[in-house]
Amino acid sequence: MTDLPTLPGGTWFVPPPTAARFTRFDAQGRILGTGGCALSDYRHQLQPGDAGILPQPADPLCDYVDLTGEEIMVRRRPVIAGLDALPVPCTVTVTSAALGTSETYTVEDGRFEYHDAPGSYRLTVSAWPYLDAAFNIEVPG
Repeated sequence: MTDLPTLPGGTWFVPPPTAARFTRFDAQGRILGTGGCALSDYRHQLQPGDAGILPQPADPLCDYVDLTGEEIMVRRRPVIAGLDALPVPCTVTVTSAALGTSETYTVEDGRFEYHDAPGSYRLTVSAWPYLDAAFNIEVPG
Protein backbone atom coordinates (compact mmCIF):
# COMPACT_ATOMS: atom_id res chain seq x y z
CA MET A 1 0.00 0.00 0.00
CA THR A 2 1.23 3.50 -0.82
CA ASP A 3 1.84 5.89 2.06
CA LEU A 4 -0.14 9.08 1.36
CA PRO A 5 0.20 12.30 3.39
CA THR A 6 -2.79 13.36 5.45
CA LEU A 7 -4.32 16.77 5.99
CA PRO A 8 -5.69 17.99 9.35
CA GLY A 9 -8.74 15.95 10.29
CA GLY A 10 -7.29 12.78 8.74
CA THR A 11 -8.23 13.65 5.15
CA TRP A 12 -6.04 11.93 2.60
CA PHE A 13 -4.21 14.14 0.18
CA VAL A 14 -3.71 12.53 -3.21
CA PRO A 15 -1.44 14.54 -5.49
CA PRO A 16 -2.82 15.00 -9.00
CA PRO A 17 -1.45 12.43 -11.46
CA THR A 18 -0.57 15.20 -13.92
CA ALA A 19 0.43 18.76 -13.23
CA ALA A 20 0.82 21.91 -15.28
CA ARG A 21 2.95 24.97 -14.80
CA PHE A 22 1.08 27.95 -16.17
CA THR A 23 1.73 31.55 -17.19
CA ARG A 24 -0.95 34.26 -17.26
CA PHE A 25 -0.36 37.21 -19.62
CA ASP A 26 -1.88 40.51 -20.80
CA ALA A 27 -2.63 41.69 -24.35
CA GLN A 28 0.96 42.95 -24.83
CA GLY A 29 2.53 39.69 -23.65
CA ARG A 30 3.51 40.95 -20.18
CA ILE A 31 3.52 38.13 -17.67
CA LEU A 32 0.95 38.76 -14.94
CA GLY A 33 1.54 35.62 -12.91
CA THR A 34 2.75 32.04 -12.89
CA GLY A 35 1.88 28.97 -10.90
CA GLY A 36 1.10 25.30 -10.95
CA CYS A 37 -2.01 23.17 -10.69
CA ALA A 38 -3.57 19.98 -11.99
CA LEU A 39 -3.45 19.96 -15.78
CA SER A 40 -7.24 19.78 -15.98
CA ASP A 41 -7.57 22.94 -13.85
CA TYR A 42 -5.04 25.32 -15.41
CA ARG A 43 -7.61 27.18 -17.54
CA HIS A 44 -9.51 28.04 -14.36
CA GLN A 45 -6.52 30.09 -13.18
CA LEU A 46 -7.46 33.01 -15.48
CA GLN A 47 -8.04 36.31 -13.70
CA PRO A 48 -10.12 39.32 -14.85
CA GLY A 49 -8.02 41.38 -17.26
CA ASP A 50 -5.86 38.45 -18.44
CA ALA A 51 -5.54 38.07 -22.20
CA GLY A 52 -4.76 34.39 -21.85
CA ILE A 53 -2.97 31.56 -20.10
CA LEU A 54 -0.38 29.07 -21.33
CA PRO A 55 0.51 25.69 -19.83
CA GLN A 56 4.19 26.74 -19.79
CA PRO A 57 6.46 28.01 -17.01
CA ALA A 58 8.01 31.49 -17.26
CA ASP A 59 10.16 33.94 -15.34
CA PRO A 60 8.05 37.09 -14.82
CA LEU A 61 11.15 39.32 -14.83
CA CYS A 62 13.10 37.87 -17.77
CA ASP A 63 10.44 36.40 -20.08
CA TYR A 64 7.43 37.56 -22.09
CA VAL A 65 4.70 35.87 -24.12
CA ASP A 66 5.31 36.30 -27.85
CA LEU A 67 1.93 36.90 -29.50
CA THR A 68 3.29 37.67 -32.99
CA GLY A 69 3.64 34.17 -34.46
CA GLU A 70 1.21 31.42 -35.27
CA GLU A 71 2.11 29.69 -32.01
CA ILE A 72 1.94 31.72 -28.80
CA MET A 73 4.98 30.95 -26.64
CA VAL A 74 7.15 32.14 -23.78
CA ARG A 75 10.41 33.78 -24.90
CA ARG A 76 13.33 35.52 -23.20
CA ARG A 77 13.12 39.32 -23.24
CA PRO A 78 15.82 40.76 -25.53
CA VAL A 79 18.65 42.90 -24.15
CA ILE A 80 19.41 46.47 -25.27
CA ALA A 81 23.13 46.43 -26.05
CA GLY A 82 23.95 50.11 -26.47
CA LEU A 83 22.78 53.61 -27.32
CA ASP A 84 23.67 53.26 -31.01
CA ALA A 85 21.30 50.32 -31.71
CA LEU A 86 18.12 51.08 -29.78
CA PRO A 87 14.77 49.39 -30.45
CA VAL A 88 12.31 51.53 -32.37
CA PRO A 89 10.38 53.13 -30.80
CA CYS A 90 11.74 53.47 -27.29
CA THR A 91 11.89 56.03 -24.51
CA VAL A 92 15.08 57.31 -22.94
CA THR A 93 14.98 58.97 -19.53
CA VAL A 94 18.02 61.12 -18.73
CA THR A 95 18.70 61.85 -15.06
CA SER A 96 21.33 64.37 -13.97
CA ALA A 97 23.60 62.88 -11.29
CA ALA A 98 24.25 66.33 -9.81
CA LEU A 99 20.69 67.70 -9.80
CA GLY A 100 18.53 64.58 -9.77
CA THR A 101 16.27 66.09 -12.45
CA SER A 102 14.98 63.93 -15.28
CA GLU A 103 13.77 64.39 -18.85
CA THR A 104 12.21 61.75 -21.10
CA TYR A 105 12.74 61.51 -24.87
CA THR A 106 11.10 59.34 -27.54
CA VAL A 107 13.55 57.74 -29.97
CA GLU A 108 12.25 56.89 -33.45
CA ASP A 109 15.49 56.23 -35.38
CA GLY A 110 17.34 53.76 -33.14
CA ARG A 111 20.07 56.17 -31.98
CA PHE A 112 20.36 58.53 -29.03
CA GLU A 113 22.95 61.20 -28.41
CA TYR A 114 22.80 63.58 -25.48
CA HIS A 115 24.40 67.02 -25.40
CA ASP A 116 23.75 69.19 -22.35
CA ALA A 117 25.64 70.84 -19.54
CA PRO A 118 28.86 69.06 -18.61
CA GLY A 119 28.42 66.38 -15.98
CA SER A 120 27.37 62.81 -15.26
CA TYR A 121 24.02 61.45 -16.44
CA ARG A 122 22.17 58.15 -16.09
CA LEU A 123 20.17 57.08 -19.12
CA THR A 124 17.39 54.51 -18.78
CA VAL A 125 16.01 52.96 -21.98
CA SER A 126 12.55 51.33 -22.10
CA ALA A 127 10.97 49.49 -25.03
CA TRP A 128 8.63 46.53 -24.57
CA PRO A 129 9.42 43.57 -24.71
CA TYR A 130 13.10 44.46 -24.21
CA LEU A 131 14.57 44.48 -20.72
CA ASP A 132 15.09 48.05 -19.49
CA ALA A 133 18.72 49.10 -19.80
CA ALA A 134 20.70 51.75 -17.93
CA PHE A 135 23.83 53.55 -19.12
CA ASN A 136 26.04 56.11 -17.40
CA ILE A 137 27.48 58.85 -19.60
CA GLU A 138 29.72 61.81 -19.03
CA VAL A 139 29.18 65.03 -20.99
CA PRO A 140 32.61 66.69 -21.25
CA GLY A 141 33.13 70.31 -20.27
